Amino acid sequence: MIWHVTVSKEGEALDFCEADAEGAVALPENVVDPDAFMASHMLVDGAWQRKPVVEHEPTPEEIEAAKEADYQDRLAAREAAIDAAITASAAYRSFIRGGMTLTAYRDAASDIAAQFPMPERTL
Repeated sequence: MIWHVTVSKEGEALDFCEADAEGAVALPENVVDPDAFMASHMLVDGAWQRKPVVEHEPTPEEIEAAKEADYQDRLAAREAAIDAAITASAAYRSFIRGGMTLTAYRDAASDIAAQFPMPERTL
């Protein structure tokens, strides 16, 4: 099936139309998803071309969200490193075998966790 669309003066595909409609332009025959094609292409000098990719500067909200995501990733990495260090420790093995009290184990785990500083938030 060949799809037909109306096109703006700037070359943007506006809407589907009948082939005999005024200003109707045919989409290429191999178009499977006409909506996606219309969103990503424009008519330039009678030929369909990809729309240029418009890069934009990140908004302050996007910058802040990226910083927060980075901070949360570093927090998660710290927690994983602490868990691995505690699990690999002699205190953990001793506690699992019943050779250490819960209080002593918690103290040993706190000492291990203190070796991993909290990541700083970037401004």
